[in-house]
Amino acid sequence: MSSEQQLSGAKWKELLGPSAASDLELAVQNVSWAIDELLEEESDVSATTAAAAAEAAAVAAAKGPVSGARGWDGLMPALSSALQSSLEQRALLGCLTILAFLESEVYPAALPRLACDATFAGLSCSLQAGSPVVVAAAMQSLCGLLGGMQAASVKEARQDKNARSRKVGSQLRAILDSHPKSPVVHEAFATGCAALLVGEGLTLGGNLNLLWTALWPLTVHPRETTAHAAMLGICRLTWFAK
Repeated sequence: MSSEQQLSGAKWKELLGPSAASDLELAVQNVSWAIDELLEEESDVSATTAAAAAEAAAVAAAKGPVSGARGWDGLMPALSSALQSSLEQRALLGCLTILAFLESEVYPAALPRLACDATFAGLSCSLQAGSPVVVAAAMQSLCGLLGGMQAASVKEARQDKNARSRKVGSQLRAILDSHPKSPVVHEAFATGCAALLVGEGLTLGGNLNLLWTALWPLTVHPRETTAHAAMLGICRLTWFAK
């Protein structure tokens, strides 16, 4: 591994580490800046012409191997570690990092990297946290990733993708039932379902009715955002049922 790769890996380890999580607001801001740097890197790559790329390849061949995506190095190990942390503040930072990527302009490049076994395993740990806030962030992250995978047709074995889709319905319903009086979990469930159902190729298996019966009571939730998201989810489930 080159010194540049080591530096980049250390950067993500620091950004998502226990010390950073102690000041969550600052940590999220630093993650946002790191994502902006990735956007610049991806933009530079996209703007490179074929001739310039050939010239760069020739220079690289003369100098030795150089990482083509230094900003991404070390992201996934650091993110997985954060999501599986017993420190709820750090687990929350991991979830917020995923959500920041999903809402950023670098999202198309980030999705194939984020949609991996390590991320989903980490999110499964975060979903078991005692804090409703961590659970809510994990639900939104999980649904955002799965919905994005369907909409963008992320390259993954169809069997694995369908298995994740079939599992998530019962998984979300179980989490909702574990936090029956938490408004933040209610909202995350409703908005998460709306995000999950955005793709046309989603395989819900027998979870359609399960999600329907969970979303229906939320359509009259006191929180307007929760009620609106629940109604949107019901509409999309109706489309899937046809």
